[in-house]
Amino acid sequence: SGKELNAVFVSMKDTMKELKYHKNFVVLTLMKPTFRVALRLIGQSDAPAPQQENLTNAFGEAFNEGGNAGKYATLFHTMYFAKLCEALMFRELNEAGDAAEKYFSVDRFVALSPVMFFGKFYSGLVSFWIARETNDRKESTKWIRRGVECKDKIEKLSDLAST
Repeated sequence: SGKELNAVFVSMKDTMKELKYHKNFVVLTLMKPTFRVALRLIGQSDAPAPQQENLTNAFGEAFNEGGNAGKYATLFHTMYFAKLCEALMFRELNEAGDAAEKYFSVDRFVALSPVMFFGKFYSGLVSFWIARETNDRKESTKWIRRGVECKDKIEKLSDLAST
């Protein structure tokens, strides 16, 4: 049960138009990955999505890891996590790898918190999946290391929660 997906899609589209009108680009940027998933789930993955706002337009400056990664780390971390989950859900290994690379590139700028458990869990799943699927031993080792780091962070969160 639940809402019909088409109704959710229409509501999301209307909300995104309002966000753009009110220049709330941060929330608009965070909604876009979820909107893409909704499009794909109703079988319209080839339909044009609302105009993608370039991050340069959304924030008034270009993103580069050296200058802005810390400034917008939580936003980027959330966006990359959503893309990572979408790729995992639709079993798209290359897209999952790209999203995971970007996710891990800003990971060090984001504080460890209970909310991050889900990010660590799914990024760990993707890491182990990529490690299993790659034929390159060096790449496989890198992804296994990332997966183990995610597992260790989850254990750390668990220990912190029980004290």
